[in-house]
Amino acid sequence: MAHPRMYQDDDPYLAGIREVFLAFPESVEVEAWGRPTFRAAKPIFVHVSASMERPLSIVLKTDPDEHHALTQDGRFF
Repeated sequence: MAHPRMYQDDDPYLAGIREVFLAFPESVEVEAWGRPTFRAAKPIFVHVSASMERPLSIVLKTDPDEHHALTQDGRFF
């Protein structure tokens, strides 16, 4: 079953996200679950998401050793 598209291609925030993450080597954008994801050599490293509390979220795969330190910063959850 296909997921409905949950974003607009002309979203200015998404344009900035694309500029940053598509600059990485081998990075490609693939729509999954109705949202943009960014992958390098197939694995997802960024997933653009949203919720009622956070209308725009960027989900990053981090190094497990750095996770605790990042969550101490109020910009991360």
